[in-house]
Amino acid sequence: MDELLTRLEELDKQMILKSDEASSEEWLDFMDHRQQLVDMLIQRTEASPLAPEHRNRLSSIQMNEDKLRYSMEAQKTEAANWLQQRGQAKAQRNAYDVVYASDSVLMDRRR
Repeated sequence: MDELLTRLEELDKQMILKSDEASSEEWLDFMDHRQQLVDMLIQRTEASPLAPEHRNRLSSIQMNEDKLRYSMEAQKTEAANWLQQRGQAKAQRNAYDVVYASDSVLMDRRR
């Protein structure tokens, strides 16, 4: 149990340090690895109850989880803003780049 908690704490600390520059692939790898550790912890706790020291360590891990979630949400908001700005720029560009149909011909006939 101690080994799993230590591995989870170390994984969280590493990601907290690089969370501002982490790419989406790094986040996915982190989440996959973290979920594996959490699943192993759940299996171990089903077999035997947690000691008080383990509960304290899990509480601190949950606090780290809040920090990580905040960082992920900040990156998500930043990406959404960037996409919105790109969409607005594209709409403005398209307003000036009007493509006229080649079938439309203006003919002036006099009778």
